[in-house]
Amino acid sequence: NKYNIWASTLDKQDVEVMKDRIHNGANLLEEHVFQFDFLNDNFSKLPESLQAIINDPIKRKKLVIYINPPYAEASDGIGLGGSKIDVSKETLIHKKYGDLLKKAKNELFIQFLIRIYIEIPDCYIAQFSTLKHLNASNSSHFRKTFVAKLINMFIVPANTFDNVVGNFPIGFMIWNTEFKEPLSSAVAKIYDEKGKILKNRKISVYNGKGYINNWIKQFNNEKNGISIAYLAFTGNDFQHINEVRICQIKPTSHISVIDINISTIFVSSVYFTMRHCIKATWLNDRDQFLYPNNKWKKDTEFQNDCLAFTLFHSQNKITSKDGTNHWIPFTEYEVDSREKFDSQFMSKFIQGKIKPEEDAKMFDKA
Repeated sequence: NKYNIWASTLDKQDVEVMKDRIHNGANLLEEHVFQFDFLNDNFSKLPESLQAIINDPIKRKKLVIYINPPYAEASDGIGLGGSKIDVSKETLIHKKYGDLLKKAKNELFIQFLIRIYIEIPDCYIAQFSTLKHLNASNSSHFRKTFVAKLINMFIVPANTFDNVVGNFPIGFMIWNTEFKEPLSSAVAKIYDEKGKILKNRKISVYNGKGYINNWIKQFNNEKNGISIAYLAFTGNDFQHINEVRICQIKPTSHISVIDINISTIFVSSVYFTMRHCIKATWLNDRDQFLYPNNKWKKDTEFQNDCLAFTLFHSQNKITSKDGTNHWIPFTEYEVDSREKFDSQFMSKFIQGKIKPEEDAKMFDKA
């Protein structure tokens, strides 16, 4: 019904394209197609016929706002629609609801959602977006405000969209914002790149949950002896898996770092193994790693397995080129080395000759 449809976009050129299609038979009214910056413009710029609906509490309940916003953080300086107009974190909505959203304010599609939710209440929202607003730790404050009934949902690979690259999921969700139902989980249909239904998948919402990065950071105060390496990491999800690594030179970027010493070698290995032992796919890209239970503390077999996994994983970037290599799990005799190793720490540690509670003097290079 063209009398009940309005279409807006940021780019004037796109508006002209839509109006040209109307002249060639597209089922829209030319007066209902307009240029609008949803993150900056006032609603007074909307067509009067649309304003009449937005300002009417009864009519709003039948309004469906369909959006396909950009999947980019405002702090990236990426423009709406990719390469169109640069958009910084200084949008009107960023300033207006920044204190409410906290870290989520930098996500452009969340800025769209929060404006609709607060300024056009009780409507329906039909949205394409990533799943960050459902499960990312940075979106926890958004989820406390955005409480609505999820009617239905499906997920597709991101690279099925034009001009979108990367192996991550994009979801289509339909919300009824009139009903305030806190979301704890949802079941979504999964489609592959050819439109074939693969299965249903449960999407968990992690409100009130502890994240694995908060767990590992509590061990950074344990300084028992010199560091044999550093555990570098960022992000709680599979998206950031390639940034989880063991390195000899301490990173100076935004990466979080844990000193690996006698006290933290096992806990670092447990963390490293948990982050890498499950294969990252496009579907689990936004899934979060949570706080572990305490059973690992008494499970020495599990700890030893994690250490072995860490020693031989490709993300263990230790090399003698960067300094003394404390991570060689063998003696010189076992590998028929041409020269004596600079450090025998790891082989002695595995043999039980160095205990976590012992003094750092056991760190000999003999």
